[in-house]
Amino acid sequence: MLRIAFAVLAILASDLAGAQRIFMYRCTDAAGAVTLQNDVPCPKGHRQEKHVVEAPPPPVDTSPAATDAIPATAAAPSAAAPLTVLTSVDPAPTADATAATTATDAAAPVPERGPPPTLYRCGYQGNDTYFADSAEPPRRCLALQALGLDGNPDTGAGQACEMIQDRCEPVADDRLCDAWQQRLRDAEAAVQNAAQGQTESATAELERIKGVVDASVCGR
Repeated sequence: MLRIAFAVLAILASDLAGAQRIFMYRCTDAAGAVTLQNDVPCPKGHRQEKHVVEAPPPPVDTSPAATDAIPATAAAPSAAAPLTVLTSVDPAPTADATAATTATDAAAPVPERGPPPTLYRCGYQGNDTYFADSAEPPRRCLALQALGLDGNPDTGAGQACEMIQDRCEPVADDRLCDAWQQRLRDAEAAVQNAAQGQTESATAELERIKGVVDASVCGR
């Protein structure tokens, strides 16, 4: 009996060296939803409350059979060990931090493409039509066939042309994309067939037309 009483006194006199420390996190998001996490800090943008809990070890069996196996440094029983809670509260996220998190999480909106600009189909008396940006393109020189004094075109010498003004009509809205795509193909052919000294201007016009097409619904 004396041996058992001595063991019990040794247990009651021991400190809480065997206590376990547990970290609990109370997380509040921007919408006010609250979650509890064990040993895992709150995500960025959440208001965090950190709780440190010192939990006692499991109770010690003081029966005669178990007392013989209790070492001299046994931990104190749980009934005599109070819980100690330490609380730390992180500051609430600032408006800038919340806005930055929202901007990062939200997908960047894809800009919508609008219709292409108005295009005009131009030509002279229905021949050699082409597309233009304006309803009144500059006057151009229409080549004429030169005839000889005897009226024979084979004996004609020199070149002649007639200054004409083409007539233009706007392309229907439901045909605009087809017209711009055709104009793009015409510009590509113009670069390939450009005479010496005209390649630079033809290339610049091609890039301009390509930019218009790509910026519109026709470029999808």
